[in-house]
Amino acid sequence: MKPASIKTFLQCSTTLLILASVLSACGNETPARPQATRQNVNSTGLETINEPAQQSADFSKPGIISNHTFNSDNPLIGSLNYSVYTPASYNPDKPAPLLLAIHGCNTTAQEFMASSALHPTAEREGIVVVYPDVPLRNEPLKCWQWFNPISQVRGSGDPALLAGITQEIIVNMNIDEDRVYALGMSSGAMMTSILGATYPDVYAAIAENAGCAYLAGATCAFVGPTLPDDTLGQLAFDAMGEHARVMPVLQLRGDQDTTVPISNSPQVINQWLATNNYVMTGTATAPFDRQPDVTFQNQKSNGYAFTVSRYTDKQGCLLVEDWVIHGMGHFFSGGSPNTDAAEFADPKGPMMAEISWRFLSRYKLSDFTDGYKPAKAACIKDQ
Repeated sequence: MKPASIKTFLQCSTTLLILASVLSACGNETPARPQATRQNVNSTGLETINEPAQQSADFSKPGIISNHTFNSDNPLIGSLNYSVYTPASYNPDKPAPLLLAIHGCNTTAQEFMASSALHPTAEREGIVVVYPDVPLRNEPLKCWQWFNPISQVRGSGDPALLAGITQEIIVNMNIDEDRVYALGMSSGAMMTSILGATYPDVYAAIAENAGCAYLAGATCAFVGPTLPDDTLGQLAFDAMGEHARVMPVLQLRGDQDTTVPISNSPQVINQWLATNNYVMTGTATAPFDRQPDVTFQNQKSNGYAFTVSRYTDKQGCLLVEDWVIHGMGHFFSGGSPNTDAAEFADPKGPMMAEISWRFLSRYKLSDFTDGYKPAKAACIKDQ
């Protein structure tokens, strides 16, 4: 069947004001928790994260924060401001990994930087972290325009800006182009999904916190999925174009999120599994099936319980990972315990900084650019 046009499935039926009110909420309602549909498998594989130490880390040589402006000289792309965190552990003689950290609506790059607590992980691992601010054209709502056709394709709008600053940093610093990743929260997670589909030749793997599937439409933010998973999987594959390749994806979400509902979680997983199947075989259903190969539960000390589902290939190599945080609303999981971060992050959740890096760092771009050849790091079980 001939793939449907991307524009045919655009869901832009809501106004920006409605989106702002929805995405600025933090899920005060507490609907009943969905019943589990997957069998839980006991696992001792969850690595212990020393979260108190990670959150309160005090490094004798803190990193440097620098502020920049990227100008595309293209009216369809525009310009934006961004901040770069260069860890003290950065060695200009050694290529460093790069993490693009994208904030959500009604927040800023500075607020995301302060609340996400990514820097202790960045110091330990030598990661250069980039925090983009939404372009001025997106004011006053500070939303990435995942619902705008201009920002859903390669070469224009927000994706082109984000890829542009990524390339600018690669040129100006010693960055390992094999280890460039994207992480986003809420509308930033939706833009992360778009980057995975439109710039798979730039980002080796992606991580979403409270996002939607690629081209799920504006209504995913308050209604939930309205389009078939396989359709969106096909559209993401089509968007990859000549750069099509398997994309590893991590998703995390609170099951009390009433801003971007938990009903989006299965679609994010199924869409990317379908997209990866289209890359491999031209069909939506094989070789990666939609049942998790490992599912286990755990609980953060003095925090929330959570369920982790892992989707692997037939050799046991991890490809997609799904975290559901029981009791958490629309927040960045873990993050800073400081009271001024309470609007954006929930420290009772497991640390997304550690969870995301443990997943993302398993992959290199070269693992997937010449066929599907996952590295050993992706195939180590119970980690």
